[in-house]
Amino acid sequence: HFNHIAFAVKAWNDTIWVGTSGGVNRSIDGGLSWDHYTFQNSNISGNWVIALNRQILDDGSERMWASTITTGSGDVTGLSFYDDNSGYWRAPFLNQKIWNIDTDAQSIYAATDAGLWKSRDALHFSLLPNFHHEDYSEVIYSDAVYAVLINTDRGVWVGTGDGLAVSYNDGLSWSIHKARSQEDAGEVYAYPNPFTPRQDKVVNGQGNLIIRYDADSGND
Repeated sequence: HFNHIAFAVKAWNDTIWVGTSGGVNRSIDGGLSWDHYTFQNSNISGNWVIALNRQILDDGSERMWASTITTGSGDVTGLSFYDDNSGYWRAPFLNQKIWNIDTDAQSIYAATDAGLWKSRDALHFSLLPNFHHEDYSEVIYSDAVYAVLINTDRGVWVGTGDGLAVSYNDGLSWSIHKARSQEDAGEVYAYPNPFTPRQDKVVNGQGNLIIRYDADSGND
């Protein structure tokens, strides 16, 4: 059964949430009994749930966020949340594939193929600008964001197809972290590697492929 194929789990005390390719399941008694939510019986956006996140608000109430992918049966790819106060699902952010979610009491971040999205009210999402140093000396040349983490020091970390970035000012500027070549080692250096023109985002239609010539061996 599709509901037995699990992709994401969140658990604390006697509460367990499990996202599957057949919906999302919740138990509040340690797994003895379950509620099963699908787009057919609730307002969750889709049935294939690939990521979950527990958000604890300032007033102590909670939301469970779920990233869903369409199964082709009428459901929608997007982001939904279950509100403990209302006991209902809402689907505020649709038609984006969300790879990862992280939250704090005030903000929700969604990592997508189109970049990093943020919401303060759980209903309206805005796409953050490109990741770059304050002086633009370093830039992330990839739209896709695959992971996001709000650290205990309030830094927001993102993992992209072109390196790591962290912001301490709500995404206005970023510190960029990328792998560097050993240029003086006399070895071939290709960046990014592997490079797929159809998938890797580039600037002005040009990739960032650098081939260095090894004078000693005669190889390039």
